[in-house]
Amino acid sequence: MSDPRPPLRLVSWPYERSDCNYIIQLYAHLQEVAGTQIEISEFRVGRFWRPKADVLHLHWPEIALDSPSNLRAAAKATVVLLDVLSMRLRGTRVVFTRHDLMSHKQSHPRAERRFVRLIYPKFRGNLARRWAMRKNAAYMS
Repeated sequence: MSDPRPPLRLVSWPYERSDCNYIIQLYAHLQEVAGTQIEISEFRVGRFWRPKADVLHLHWPEIALDSPSNLRAAAKATVVLLDVLSMRLRGTRVVFTRHDLMSHKQSHPRAERRFVRLIYPKFRGNLARRWAMRKNAAYMS
């Protein structure tokens, strides 16, 4: 007998375009364990009309600022914030896996700190190593 519940719709950033072994293994395992009870797709910035997702899982939201252009970085970060807010308003749970305290590129360090301060309150859950959580308070201030 099949389960009458619809599958959990999870949107991840990144997902399909990731070369990170952690992400590849995480979602492969989720698909293996959950089977048809989970649908995983890629979060595409600026797609406000996307179907409602149950969960948005962000890994590196600060990559929105990875641009040499201040204007382009600010525009993309704003769209990401609006996207996350619109998904929250539609009932999507937003979780974040903290891989690093700061991005590797640090294209716009001050803007990145502001962006993180703005986006953090939108998260329903925050997954991180214990040491990262302790240092997070210093990063956020």
